[in-house]
Amino acid sequence: MPAHIFLCLLAYYVEWHLRRARAPLLFEDEERREERKRRDPILPVAPSASAQAKKRSRQTVDGLPVHSFRT
Repeated sequence: MPAHIFLCLLAYYVEWHLRRARAPLLFEDEERREERKRRDPILPVAPSASAQAKKRSRQTVDGLPVHSFRT
């Protein structure tokens, strides 16, 4: 049982690390971490301008294709 819990936590950490490392290539709002320091925690989160541009163009600023985490 402890080994199973360890493997689950390890898998979660690997996914978290990959999401942070690959955020520019994913449909991830990269400005959200900085915005959390300034915004009101009660109000709903609005996507940043860069995240909206990524969703519209399906490309990064460098012209690379943007993917979801599953693709």
